[in-house]
Amino acid sequence: MGAAAYEASPYVRAMVKTGIAMKTASNSDTSHLAEIMFRGTAMGIIDMQRTLNCSRLADENIRSSAESLLKREQQFCDDLKRFL
Repeated sequence: MGAAAYEASPYVRAMVKTGIAMKTASNSDTSHLAEIMFRGTAMGIIDMQRTLNCSRLADENIRSSAESLLKREQQFCDDLKRFL
């Protein structure tokens, strides 16, 4: 969508990778993986909505980008529901 990608630190990537590996080691069922992804996406939606609510005076381009991201994340959640 034309936005620059954010590069997570090596520490954060390692922690995410370890967390996912630990959660999927015991259960790699499709619905379990969808649930993990759904929960993470839902947490992102909540965080983004809180940020939008607290930044009503932010630049309109930034708010527009954040609202677009929020809509895409909500669509991801809807798409994941069929795997639960």
